[in-house]
Amino acid sequence: MWALLVDGAAWSRWDDGIAWVVFEGPPARGTYATIKPRRGRQTAYRVEIVEPPHRLVLGLTFGPLASLRLSWSVAAAADGSTIEQRVETGGPLASLLVRRIAERAAAAMAANLARLAALAEKEDAAG
Repeated sequence: MWALLVDGAAWSRWDDGIAWVVFEGPPARGTYATIKPRRGRQTAYRVEIVEPPHRLVLGLTFGPLASLRLSWSVAAAADGSTIEQRVETGGPLASLLVRRIAERAAAAMAANLARLAALAEKEDAAG
């Protein structure tokens, strides 16, 4: 599951709202992931936390005015792995600057995570 999460080329296979993602090299704290939604402009998110193979956090900030954080946590389970995603906003102008992005991400989260899990199972079974 982790390999798919940090492979920008794979994102459009499990996230229907994403056209493409490009990580600037291997994901590392302080690097960037540019995300191009199917509808909307490409945006560079800063990699805030990367703890392979357990946690990835991408952040988008507008100075002190607004922030958006997308985070994924992967944990071992008896029958494989579990994955959790969170969307967080903050700042006095978050409702104006990042609300729509957060709402779309939250609305699509369950379906995207189900596709990610299915894709990880398929790739694991293939070898």
